[in-house]
Amino acid sequence: MSEPFSQPVSLGDYRIPDEREKAIKSHVANLGKTARQVSDQLAFGADVSDLQRVLEANAEDGTNDLSR
Repeated sequence: MSEPFSQPVSLGDYRIPDEREKAIKSHVANLGKTARQVSDQLAFGADVSDLQRVLEANAEDGTNDLSR
């Protein structure tokens, strides 16, 4: 079974349905993988234009496709 999901306090008594929780966890994991891939390609002193260049290059060659 998956680890417990920490519900945001702002939701009060609302409980995120299990199927939504799974989708949220999957999306967050993919965001983490993409962030790691991008950070590996950026120089330490990168600026916004460098980030945009890396994201666009990955989109063009398909390296941001994490479903593989």
